[in-house]
Formats: sequence, structure tokens, C-alpha cells
Amino acid sequence: MSTPLLRTGSYLIRFIQNDPPPEIRWLDGTLRISREKIDGTLVEATDGTVAGTVLRASADLYVRSTRPELEKLFIQSFEKIGFTYKGGRPLYSVKDHQPEIPSFPRNAYRYYLEGLEVYERLPATENVTIRFRVHQFDRTTRSFTSLGIRVCILTRLPLKDIIAKRKPEKRYADPSEWEFTSHKDYFSGRVIDEATGNVVGKVRVGRLADYLRSAKVEIDRVRSGDVTFLDPETRAKDWKDAFQGTGWRVTPELSNTTVEQPEPAEGEPYRDEGAWTLSQLHKAIMIWTNATREQSRSPDYD
Repeated sequence: MSTPLLRTGSYLIRFIQNDPPPEIRWLDGTLRISREKIDGTLVEATDGTVAGTVLRASADLYVRSTRPELEKLFIQSFEKIGFTYKGGRPLYSVKDHQPEIPSFPRNAYRYYLEGLEVYERLPATENVTIRFRVHQFDRTTRSFTSLGIRVCILTRLPLKDIIAKRKPEKRYADPSEWEFTSHKDYFSGRVIDEATGNVVGKVRVGRLADYLRSAKVEIDRVRSGDVTFLDPETRAKDWKDAFQGTGWRVTPELSNTTVEQPEPAEGEPYRDEGAWTLSQLHKAIMIWTNATREQSRSPDYD
């Protein structure tokens, strides 16, 4: 039985365009790879099963700008998942920390890559070939436009060993390698426009984590609200088990206790803490969500 080149999980992906506009360095994002059984069940990263499985892929790309004030936002995103920078170059990598998926600034979002086909060991044993349909996002109209199909032909490489063999002054000469130098699962390759056959850029891919996506569930409540059944500490395993089969890592967080106390629902026996009907509950959630969103909104990440 062959060993899988790709495992279920998330990967850092970097696309370096041929002749990019002056304001663009390259595009960074997250590539999601899921290995699934025929019935759609997710094959976990620790499971080496290959036979009878299907690979699926998708990715999102964000523009890395040449403007220092915008580049700073991306460095902050990487620092939050364990990178330490000095002189612009990271000194440590995700291998020294709990694997996490970076959150890039939303105002830099540019492309969604819809995976069409994923092939392992094609055209050669160390290759992975992925066909993507590229969708460009327009921030003004909040809509996507299809730009056609691109084919990524990736080769698995021991980047750390390759760098070690270079002359000391040239080991870190290429900034596009910097965030990948300690990734165990590292791939590099070219991107081809399927319609023209032209090579339009190169791509780097390095594994981040065993899950596909991550989210934080913030639990706000009235001061007297009982959240024992949601407590992240006492029910941590329940939270993990509930989402494990979906590929999500969901982290709960007990937060504000200042939600307005509800009035007793009409027709219900009076209780000191009051009660909402479903419609009242929905309305309260919308009001609270909008209020907290405005308080926490950042122009850099909108």
C-alpha cells in the first residue's frame, strides 16, 4: 500500500506570480486538503489509508503588499501562530509551537481556488497535481468572477536539507522561502494556465495543521446564566468530539456577562431570571451581535 503524499489538514500556500504588479510581492493563503472515503467520511490525518479514498482541495489567497504598513499586518498574522521575526526574517517556525492556521487581513482577500481534481504521484512518484478553478473577489461588488482553470504541479522537497547545502550567504537569499524552512511536508512547483499552457507562476506549500479550518465560539450571557453545559474546561472533550469529523477545530470562550436580562415570556410562569421566546431570543442575538461587532471592528481586518 502506498504512503499518502497529502494528508487531511491545512497547508500554507504561497503563489508567486510571473511579473506581478509593483505593489504585489506574492499571494499567501491557506490550502485545505481533505482525504475522504467514498461515503464522504473524513479520513483523519493520522490515518494512512489511501485505497478507496478521494482527495479534495480548496484554497483562499490574500495579497502580500510591498507597502510596509500592509506587510506588517501579515507579519502579525504569522507571529500569532508562533513565528518570531528579526530583521524581517522569521527565526522560529510552526514546528516549535502548537499548529495553527493564520488569520490574514480580510481587506487583502483576492482569490478563492475551487479544487476540481487532485492526483498523487502524477506525473512522477514525488509529484502532486491539483486542478483549480480560480475565482477573483471584487470588494466593491462583493462578488466573484471566474478566471479559468490553473494547474499546480507540485514536487515534495526536503527544503531544510536543500538550504543547508547552500553557501551560508545564500541560504536565506529568497524571502519567499522564509516561512517554509522548517515544514516537514513541503512542496514546490509551477502553476500553469490550462487554456494557454503557459506557466504563470510558482507555488510553495507547507503543512500547518491536522484540521481544515478553525473557529472560536464566543459565549456571552446574562450575569446569572448557567453555562455549565458549555464550559470549555469541563466539556473540552465534548467540544472536540462534536466537530472532529468535520475537520474543524472549534475553541469555545466564555466572554461577556453583560447581556441584558430577559423579561418573562408572555404566558409563561414568572421566573427570577426571565425567559425569551424564540423570536425574542433571535432579536436579542442580532442586537448583541451587531453591537459587539461594531466595538471590535478593525479597519485592518475588515
